[in-house]
Amino acid sequence: MLPTPTPPSPSELAVPRVLFKGKVVLAKKTNSPFFVHQNYKKMKEEAAAKKTNTPESAASKSARSTTSTRSNNLLPNVLTGTLKYSVLAFLLSLALSRMIMEHWFWGYDGKYVQLNYYFPGPETVFTLEKLAEYDGVKDPSKPLLLAIDGNVYNMDKNKAIYGPGGTYHHFAGKDASRAFVTGCFKTGLTYDTRGFTKQQQKALAHWANFFENSPKYPKVGRVIRPSIDPASPLPQDCDPKKEGGAI
Repeated sequence: MLPTPTPPSPSELAVPRVLFKGKVVLAKKTNSPFFVHQNYKKMKEEAAAKKTNTPESAASKSARSTTSTRSNNLLPNVLTGTLKYSVLAFLLSLALSRMIMEHWFWGYDGKYVQLNYYFPGPETVFTLEKLAEYDGVKDPSKPLLLAIDGNVYNMDKNKAIYGPGGTYHHFAGKDASRAFVTGCFKTGLTYDTRGFTKQQQKALAHWANFFENSPKYPKVGRVIRPSIDPASPLPQDCDPKKEGGAI
């Protein structure tokens, strides 16, 4: 037979019962540490839940929005400031150059300060016959032109040298690429550069580059040079001392 359970005494019935970890326990003094711990955990969980569910304050939203706006505006402000001070520095440099040297660009007259470098006019295609009309003699009203390596340049800014009576007038109105290298100013006024050595080819490239990058001589077009029969004799170079000398 099972033992008969002993009913609780009146004193035990007077002690309240609480639920702790799924069990009903007496709220006795000896169990108070457990109850304190349970209450602490409950309060902590409630505080965490309240913090999570609390909506973001208007002040926090405003601060976050302000920070984001400042970050987004930083790069444009830096670029704008840099551009502004660059323009001011450029204008100040122009003013100082004009006052000190009476020149806008500190004496520099290269191609990068020429408008025709950035806005070149339409180029003209010349034949050798047409180009010959621009030698300053046949029609003095026309521009003074010369060609080298197929490119045609305006020489009006140096008519004293390339115009009639000038030292290098023999180059005007023609493509005399060979004479720029050989110095044969009478018999070598031709574009036929066959037989050139590597050194002579470099010399021709030097002169072609000189005219291409000179701010004084704008390029105005190209000249059509008839093909040369490869079977024809090579040009015979002169003694440059007898024909004017090398440039």
